Amino acid sequence: MTWGIDRISAFFLLAILALLPAANATTNCVQDQRLLGLTGEPAAIIWIAEDVAGECYYSQLLQVVLEETEVGLLRTYLREYGEWGAVVEAFGLLESELESEVAEQADGSWRIGKSTGEIHPPPDKPRLRDSFPEEAPWSAEGWNRRHGKDGIVLPVFEGMEVDLAYYHPDGFYVDYDVSQVHYFERAGIVVVFTRQELQGSGKDTMHGFLVFRIVPAQH
Repeated sequence: MTWGIDRISAFFLLAILALLPAANATTNCVQDQRLLGLTGEPAAIIWIAEDVAGECYYSQLLQVVLEETEVGLLRTYLREYGEWGAVVEAFGLLESELESEVAEQADGSWRIGKSTGEIHPPPDKPRLRDSFPEEAPWSAEGWNRRHGKDGIVLPVFEGMEVDLAYYHPDGFYVDYDVSQVHYFERAGIVVVFTRQELQGSGKDTMHGFLVFRIVPAQH
């Protein structure tokens, strides 16, 4: 039996297409992040445990290192998914700063310590949000790499002045909910965890966290 050129070409085309990933394939990489605490002086180190389920299926320790003029991120992967017991136990042996009181209000805002400081959800930016699927359907990381801080809408701080020191690159920071707030008064640091309803390619979540330094009041 002899095959015509067209049939051979079609056969090879189908073979190539079979090897390509499906355009609508889902990986369902769902993040779960929690703060372990803060250590270090004068450089502060924020310890965050992250589990990423779905096809990604890994656990990593994120350590945000804040020096006076520089900020860096260390990633350490766990050998076994979700096995945080030894890490939490080791952290308990370190000198760490206790968190100050933070209270969530009925309107979705957060009161910081015993001060008059409050954190309110970010203003809605529907036009910016809607541009995400057009510009960066691959991931929040791609969006952040392209836009930097211009692609981030910050929560509103009232009664205190802050500077954004770090944003986790896997979060999409437009029209998000504030899910957790942690305040370290002595270090002058606020950590805001964000929850994003919009999903990236593969139905991957795009939650994240923002780290702020409190600007001392001028007397």
